[in-house]
Amino acid sequence: MTDRFDRFDRFDAGGAGGTGGQESFGALLRRLQHEDADRDLRRALDDVRDLLARWRAEEEHEPLEPGVVAALEAVTGAPGAPLSYRSLARRVAEGTLSWHDFWLDPRREPDGTYVVRDVLAHQTARLQAALDDLDAHGEESARLDRDLDAELRRRHRDTR
Repeated sequence: MTDRFDRFDRFDAGGAGGTGGQESFGALLRRLQHEDADRDLRRALDDVRDLLARWRAEEEHEPLEPGVVAALEAVTGAPGAPLSYRSLARRVAEGTLSWHDFWLDPRREPDGTYVVRDVLAHQTARLQAALDDLDAHGEESARLDRDLDAELRRRHRDTR
């Protein structure tokens, strides 16, 4: 496999002549490129960790939205919910865990990330149903507007 630094492999890093035990110029460039990429990746991961820590610090003091709690209860209490979901709901009901604490770090619980996924799917389905209702009412409203317009034009025509 060749890369853009292969053309530099004929030059050695130590000057004229053989490599003298030193890495080739192309190898040096590849190593430096990898070190830069590694440093950039570590910096990006540190930024993500910092953002997550700030988010958690803010969220620790904010109450969990009632809609999220309702979705958590619906998903973990659904008939046929997995045992890990039902166990989570039971511990919340018993007071040994709160939905707020669970939501702050769902990875601490068995299948916690799956619970979050299912909660988001549950909320998305509810939102889609609400949007569908709005569309249906919008269509009904538009039909009523057209009917009213037609009736007003007919009455206006009849009074001339």
